[in-house]
Amino acid sequence: MNTVSPSPAYADREHGCTPEVIEKFAEALAETGKVKDACIAANISRRTALYWRHEHADFASAWAEALKVACWNLEDEGYRRAHDGVDKPVYQMGAEVGLIREYSDTMLIFLLKAADPNKYRERVALTGENGEPLKAEVVIRHMFKPPEGTDGDGAATA
Repeated sequence: MNTVSPSPAYADREHGCTPEVIEKFAEALAETGKVKDACIAANISRRTALYWRHEHADFASAWAEALKVACWNLEDEGYRRAHDGVDKPVYQMGAEVGLIREYSDTMLIFLLKAADPNKYRERVALTGENGEPLKAEVVIRHMFKPPEGTDGDGAATA
């Protein structure tokens, strides 16, 4: 884990980790998912935020919970794009003439894989002869076949 020690310029920030500041930081982080925006909202530096995350369990807990909420927000947006679609303008001769609803098939694939990985994951089956499981030893021997005329350790054979 990275340890961040405060410089003398930030020593006064040690006492600024109040519930109100933590709440401002966490709300902004949950909404945007960006530490920079959360720091601006809480009026603290990024260095202070990193220090507090390391030194204050309540700040670290609020940070972690806010990132979970931000992730849920992204999942909701992904679901909206995959399921409900997004209206995009249609132009003809430079003028907007209507809208077309586009859906994200890629987002749908990711959501399905996340929701049921056993069902939707990529499947690759490697088998040996007659459907037998591959043995690592055999795979390694074939991948690193020794040069002809050597015993595999680089020594010449008679």
